Amino acid sequence: MSNETAAATAPPRAQARPATVARSPFTRTAALLRLEIARTTRNGKFLFFSVLYPAGLFLLITAGQSGDAKVGDLTLSAYFMVSMASFGALTAVLVGNSERIAKEREKGWVRQLRLTPLPGHGTCSARSARRPS
Repeated sequence: MSNETAAATAPPRAQARPATVARSPFTRTAALLRLEIARTTRNGKFLFFSVLYPAGLFLLITAGQSGDAKVGDLTLSAYFMVSMASFGALTAVLVGNSERIAKEREKGWVRQLRLTPLPGHGTCSARSARRPS
């Protein structure tokens, strides 16, 4: 068999993989942030109690009030808006973080993150930035 026939019947060679591009810690943090936001939007309990429930309470309480009702120096609407935003933020912290971190540690995800080139501050930044405030 000649070289031309052997070359024609040989399976094609896999092309060499391109060299990986060095990514900055910011790029890795942004990628983890996208992952964390996607995970958060899949959690129905978290979204209900930290976003929908406070907004519904705000609308329910302030709908029947007149615009000139005051609580101290604030209007009633402004007072309840700040109250419900605080309620949503506290609920997000209490419902979301502790339970999720315990489950991640149990499954070994925290150890897996420590093995990646993502810096520790990147993990903390991504997890803090995804929480609605």
